[in-house]
Amino acid sequence: MKIAKLTAALLLSLGSTLSQAAVFTENFNGFTADQLNWNPAGANGWVVGPTANDTVDLIGQGGDFDLLPGNGRYVDLDGSTGSSGVLRNFVDLIAGTQYTLSFWLAGNQRLNQGTESVNVHFGGVNQTFNLTSYLDPFNTFSLIFTPTATNRYSFGFTTNSNDNVGALLDNVSVTAVPEPETYALMLAGLGLIGFSARRRKTQA
Repeated sequence: MKIAKLTAALLLSLGSTLSQAAVFTENFNGFTADQLNWNPAGANGWVVGPTANDTVDLIGQGGDFDLLPGNGRYVDLDGSTGSSGVLRNFVDLIAGTQYTLSFWLAGNQRLNQGTESVNVHFGGVNQTFNLTSYLDPFNTFSLIFTPTATNRYSFGFTTNSNDNVGALLDNVSVTAVPEPETYALMLAGLGLIGFSARRRKTQA
């Protein structure tokens, strides 16, 4: 009975460790659809810029512009001003910990304008992601950053188009990658419990 309780406690601790690895999540479903030239004004930490003319659109389920049904609400990275904005947010990160910025990107679904690119920055890392077609469905992409100092860092997205038809963004998350030592300690604990159980069974 004691061994069963110890095992359950260890597994619960492991699950808690993994759940705490999520630093930030956003699927945009908490916002109202059809907000053209969306100004989140800091809602859930989101800001758009750098100028008032640089915009994004919040579209999707419940609105007139649900371009990929079944995916809730999402962001068109080239707003209706025809000048694509930088959609940014901020997270507090710990020095020496590896973090993964994960996000979904899809083609604009409306206009074939050649290679569609999305520029992504996360802390001190920048990368351009190219979509193969304007009809690309949502696919998962990621960017990794390990800060050298504990601080608040930004992450953001902007597209290369400026014609109010941009790539689509959804399901943004930042997670801390658990250190290998965490798994090693948990596995060692489970191993000791298993050894103890076998020993008690042999003695019986």
